[in-house]
This record gives sequence, structure tokens and C-alpha cells, in this order.
Amino acid sequence: MKNWWEECNEEEITWEQIYSWWQRYFDDYNLPLDNIFQEVTIKTNESGSLYEQLLSWWPKGKIQEHCSKLQEYTDTYSIITAPIHSLESCLKEGTKQTLEYLFNVREDEELICALLISSSLFYRINTYSNYPDKYWPDYYLVEKIYEMSLDVIFNSEKSGFSKWHHSCRSVLPTDYRDHDYKIYSNRALVRYLAEEHARILSTLKPMKITLLDKNDIPMHVLTQSDIAEKIARKMREQEKDVKQEDLPKYENTQSPWQLITKKNLEELVWTKAATKVAEDFGISSNAVKKKCKKLGIKTPGIGFWNKVIAGKIQHPKGKPVL
Repeated sequence: MKNWWEECNEEEITWEQIYSWWQRYFDDYNLPLDNIFQEVTIKTNESGSLYEQLLSWWPKGKIQEHCSKLQEYTDTYSIITAPIHSLESCLKEGTKQTLEYLFNVREDEELICALLISSSLFYRINTYSNYPDKYWPDYYLVEKIYEMSLDVIFNSEKSGFSKWHHSCRSVLPTDYRDHDYKIYSNRALVRYLAEEHARILSTLKPMKITLLDKNDIPMHVLTQSDIAEKIARKMREQEKDVKQEDLPKYENTQSPWQLITKKNLEELVWTKAATKVAEDFGISSNAVKKKCKKLGIKTPGIGFWNKVIAGKIQHPKGKPVL
């Protein structure tokens, strides 16, 4: 007489069942998939066009710390040699490839499920010696689940999927716990995989690192040192386009305040209070108001920034409020 788990494994299962089971068990961990990637911005003087996208897995509790370190390194050296990955496992080609596929399907929960399941099973199925045959259902039954998840991905135009190279071993940043307990049915296996994926996503966050050329960053996002550097660089570029005798008569010792343009000043006074702008440039708030008046720049009225802080009006983000 057959026992209950043998009967379960002999049943014909469909992808719809697998996806339904996976959703049910994964949802127990309250990990939303609609925002699976987090984006951070790194400012650089190097052209961001060299990189289509930089992706990595970062520990959830150290995202801000790693972002600060990455920005500091980029400011001092180069983004080309910057330590993008905080985990050694993220340096593996298979793991990088999985992350690229995950980014491509990030808006489709079913494709995320199919990709994670196929990623988990790739390591076990790809090399028969890695298969935990004493703890898992029959190899060929599990291989069927693997193939179904691959079919879902291959049939999607979003993933750009081309499968991992056979030389890859682990393609997910995780430690495998295949020998913790015995799995008797396909449904129990899907639950085990959902728990494995929840364990990964509860400790690690898929990251998209966006590079911004400091020349292209809006003024209200830049720090004062960035502003000074941006203005000085623009002046140097202008010098190259005109003859020496046609250059404007100014000393090289001119301060960023003396060099600031009407457009840049307007963005600043509609980004922060005049007193804050004055502090950034080491001048008085009256000097800021006088220059604005001279250049015909409209400034926020009395009490404007208090209303912004109180949430009564929206922050203008560098754009004048008429």
C-alpha cells in the first residue's frame, strides 16, 4: 500500500498549483514584491553612459552605510574600481546573472516566483551529485518543477533569459539547508523553496545603483562643494570656447558666490531659506536678497519656509511659486 507522500508525488501538478502554493507560503513573511529593488544614487564626475545599470545585493541593515562608503570611495578614486558589492557571493557570475534577470522581471510577481524557483533548483538539478536525494522527493519529479519554472521565464519577453552556464554553481546569495529535514511531497518542496526565498529577501535587498554626472544634477540636489565645483568646471569649459583676449575680466580667486548665475541662484532660493543659502556661501542673508533683487529673481515671502516645514504647502524643489 502506498503512503500519503508517494500519492502526492504521483499526482500531476501544474505551474498554476506551484505558483499558488509559493504565493501562499511566501506571503506568510510579509515581504512585498512590488518594490523588490531599491535605488540609490551615486554622484560622479565620470560619464554614467559607460554603465547601463549597476546591480547588487546589499544587507538590509547596512544600505545607508554602504551607500556612504561607495560615495566616499567614488569621490576619492573612481567608480570603475569602486566596491559595488558588499558580499563576496555577489561577485559570482551566476549570482550577477540572476540579479539582471530579476531586475528585468521586477514588475511581474509570477515571473519573480518562476525565476527564484528555477534559481534555487539550478544548483541541485544541474549537478546530480548536489541533489539531496535522501531528503527530497524523486529527482525526476523535482526536475519537472524546474522545467516548468523555466518554461514560464522563457515564454516571457521581459526576462531576456538565456539560462545560466553549466559551470555555475550557486546562482543565489544563500547558504543551502537541504539536510535540515526530510521533504516528502512536491507541495512541501515548494514551501521549502518559498522559505528559502523569504530568508534571502528578509536579510538582503536587491539594489540598483544609479550614477549621476555632477554636471547633470539639479542644483537643489547638490551640496555647496558640488555647486562650487560645478560652476568652476563650467567656467573652464567656457574658457576653451573663446579667445584669450575675449575672456571676461575676472580674477581666478573669485568665489562661487561671485560666479553664480541667475538660474542657479533662483533654484537655490526656492530650495532653502535665504539664511541657509547665505551660510553656504559665507555671506549675509541681505547680500542674497540684494543679488536676487538686482537679477530680478522673485524670492519666497515671509513665513513661506515655516509653512513648508509645517506641511501646509509643498516644497517648491527649486522652482518659483507664482
